[in-house]
Amino acid sequence: MTMTSHRQLWYVRRGDNVSGPFPTQVVANNTLLSRFLPTDEVSLDQLEWKPLATVAELLPRELLELRDETDPEHRQWLEERLKAARRWADQRTHDDRRHAEEAAGRGVPDDGLRGEERRKADTDDEVLALPHHHAALPQESALRRYLGVYLGIGAAVLLVALGVIYYQPVNPVKVGVMPVQPLCSKAAASGVNWSGCDKQGALLRGVDLAGGNLDYADLSHAVLSGSRLDHASLVGTNLSAADLTNVSMRNADLSNADLSAANMESVNLTGTVLDHAIWVDGRVCAEGSLGQCR
Repeated sequence: MTMTSHRQLWYVRRGDNVSGPFPTQVVANNTLLSRFLPTDEVSLDQLEWKPLATVAELLPRELLELRDETDPEHRQWLEERLKAARRWADQRTHDDRRHAEEAAGRGVPDDGLRGEERRKADTDDEVLALPHHHAALPQESALRRYLGVYLGIGAAVLLVALGVIYYQPVNPVKVGVMPVQPLCSKAAASGVNWSGCDKQGALLRGVDLAGGNLDYADLSHAVLSGSRLDHASLVGTNLSAADLTNVSMRNADLSNADLSAANMESVNLTGTVLDHAIWVDGRVCAEGSLGQCR
């Protein structure tokens, strides 16, 4: 997602109700949790509206892959992955709300930011994400205004459709590699596929999980001290309150992972990707964080 799309603010319309504006990531997260529906309409200016399902940047990756997949077995695997992503996002939302309530009770901020950093975060993320209801603007003048644009788009779509019809291959061949199915009951080993598996509180001290796929797995409160996770994929993995002392995570991918309250003493993060990960103190690591949370 580009920096421009990240800063765009979207209005969401369902029937006669218009809410927003929301940042792109807020819309995507709410779509993952089914709070926004693909049939809802979105707009940047309340003049030109389009179905949310047609704006790829507003759809979570798991939903896009499932929508485009036709193979039944692969679809089943993607559906399980989508459910795991929703569970993780829902738990993360619940934890964020609980932390915010606890912080409010103590009278202190719960995001670990101070001074200018907190004021900037308030403006960029919280204030802009607050829902505001607006009356729908008159559409008749807008339709006249953009009639020429609509006609041009319609002509382009027609040309593309004709091209697809007349230039289809005679014997199309679907080329691809079927992803390996997760084996949650398999013992810990290098290259293991535990994607989306529930491993809460698991005792995994000193195991070798190098090169494994642990995307969206739940390893909260797990004991992983002294283990190897080099080159492993832990995208969106829940590692909150996990024991990661002396763990080697060289060149691992922890994008969007949750490391809140984890014990990170003597962890080797050489070359580790930490984009948008939740750090031990609750901070969200910036995009481009490599080897350390920035």
